[in-house]
Amino acid sequence: MPFDPLTTNAVDLQHLLDAGKITSVKLVLEYLAQIEHHDHKFRAFISLAPRTLLLDLASKLDNERQLGRARGPLHGIPIVLKDSFITASEHGMETTAGAWALVGAKADTNSAIAQRLLDQGMIILGKTNMTKYEYEAAIAKLKAFNVAVQSAISIGDIEELTVNGAQAIMPIASHTTQDDLLKALDNRDEASYIEKLKTGLRAVGRRILDQAFDDHEVNLIAALADCSLCIHAAAAGYPLATVPLGQLRYNGRPFGLCVVAKANEEEVLLRFMHAWSGVMNCRPVPGL
Repeated sequence: MPFDPLTTNAVDLQHLLDAGKITSVKLVLEYLAQIEHHDHKFRAFISLAPRTLLLDLASKLDNERQLGRARGPLHGIPIVLKDSFITASEHGMETTAGAWALVGAKADTNSAIAQRLLDQGMIILGKTNMTKYEYEAAIAKLKAFNVAVQSAISIGDIEELTVNGAQAIMPIASHTTQDDLLKALDNRDEASYIEKLKTGLRAVGRRILDQAFDDHEVNLIAALADCSLCIHAAAAGYPLATVPLGQLRYNGRPFGLCVVAKANEEEVLLRFMHAWSGVMNCRPVPGL
């Protein structure tokens, strides 16, 4: 095998494909084997594209390459997406955003990002689990700290937790119930009001970041990835990226930096990421 599936990056894979040392079909088979071997432990995937569809697409892209019709530097490269990116049902994957309510939902078209990836010849292997939110920490306590998310919890689960588990999960005297959550279930606010709230949130997020950019005369802001910088960037709608920084000594968990740029400055982010990869050591592979 001419590549290590755990460490070989997309640039090196493309060099191997261009040199004829490997094919996209072989790449797909190798990554599917890795998923089959490890995902029973990590449960990273919510859904996988059907094997036959993946191999048919990989074979088609291999043929295009042989005919000199490679679509670009991402041609024939496999990728996985978070389950927040909509993919058309014809690709054999659901888009649930980790929500039970969206299981079985159908989509006629791809999201803009997914479509651009496909147009460039990338192969979407599957959709992966979403980041766990704060309320799930309470669920985890009741499920013996089992961090593997096998299925989304329902509104009924949350209501049951509110009624019977309030004292255990909401110990603060002023927040002993989740009445506000129950009220939200009956929310009937007008769409125009919701849009006004979203617009206000974006304006506040941009004001916070623009002040930092202008006061310090910088075009990028970087901080540890688990801080609130990512939240401000998402609220502002500004481009952000993450880069690896190191691993925790006691458990080997990787951590990195969140890097935010001004609006429409994605190119600056990409240049930073390229420079970062040139000066940092290779990303260590966690123990499997």
